[in-house]
Amino acid sequence: MALRSISFNQDYTCLAAGFDAAYKVYNCDPFGECFQKADDGGANLVEMLFSTSLIAVVGIGDKPANTMRKLKIINTKRKAVICELTFPTAILYVKMNRKRLVVVLVDQIFVYDVSCMKLLHSIEASAGSNDRIICDLCADDESVLVFQQSGSSDELAANAGTVVVFDALEIQPINVIECHKSPLQRIAVSKDGRLLATASVKGTIVRVFRVADGRKVHEFRRGSYTAQISCLSFNVDATVLCCSSNTGTVHFFRLDDVNRRRSTESIDADVDSSETLPRESSITEEESSEINRLINSQLGGHNGFAKKKSAESLKNFIWSKSKTYLPSQINSILEPKRDYAFIKLSTEVESVVGLVDNNCYVATRAGDFFVYSVQPGQCVLLKHYKIE
Repeated sequence: MALRSISFNQDYTCLAAGFDAAYKVYNCDPFGECFQKADDGGANLVEMLFSTSLIAVVGIGDKPANTMRKLKIINTKRKAVICELTFPTAILYVKMNRKRLVVVLVDQIFVYDVSCMKLLHSIEASAGSNDRIICDLCADDESVLVFQQSGSSDELAANAGTVVVFDALEIQPINVIECHKSPLQRIAVSKDGRLLATASVKGTIVRVFRVADGRKVHEFRRGSYTAQISCLSFNVDATVLCCSSNTGTVHFFRLDDVNRRRSTESIDADVDSSETLPRESSITEEESSEINRLINSQLGGHNGFAKKKSAESLKNFIWSKSKTYLPSQINSILEPKRDYAFIKLSTEVESVVGLVDNNCYVATRAGDFFVYSVQPGQCVLLKHYKIE
């Protein structure tokens, strides 16, 4: 059977998979199938509600009863449909927590009360450059919903990297955050709804913002070359951010409390006027002597290799010292933080990622399920299973 969708539940204890002729649920630890249903066709989307018996399923559209416009809420214990919702166009995403169900179409977002499946609110939206709406819903009952800003074609182009923060519990907007100049590719909100992670279609920089005030608290460099980000996910306590792409690489970025309280300005923002540029201090006597020594070795050297080596040493020394005289905002721009750990899969494939303690679960669109031990540097593969 061809694999059509994969997604973890809210605490990464289970994996839901949609196939062209069935849909299944797997336990992650130990890995194994715990539910399957094949009598009503395949599934284009399968979303779980934590580890409860409720799952949301969208069909593949191969027959009228399995249309992609219909959402089915299924009780896995009874293998019975308990609710059906039909929409005017195909369903692109489904997000759930214990309070809210969010259904995303190409031009609308619907918010439902999970307890009674009552429609509470609808939001007019517009698809971005990828012809889809980017969104996420926090797992906790606070029900923070984040999605790309919409508008007319001109407005959408101007705000392609802007995220709207919406309180789906109280049905009111919270904030609008300008995240990137380029269109958004992927966004994720932490379990408690306090942090927002974003990546643009370029896929080189990943940013983390504080939801309450929109301040940027982290900026990470994923890589130097463009990549399509397939997953952004926080671990449960939002101390680590995971990022996977179509290059087959998974990166882990540390979200320490000290840096979370600080805010670094974006590359095109004004430098804080409270910090002068350059910093009002002179170089030390030791630094001056080292510069003079390197200059003299460069001027006095006759050997070509020696001159090249001393010139390189001079450049590196001046660069490393010059950074200490720049405001912290500029240093953040020049050197975004990098990952502390990474996974390199054997093939370039899209994946979804879940981090639990020091173990990372990686499920790929090729039908592989990996368990890695996360440690500084390259992570260690512990187990490998097939999603089938």
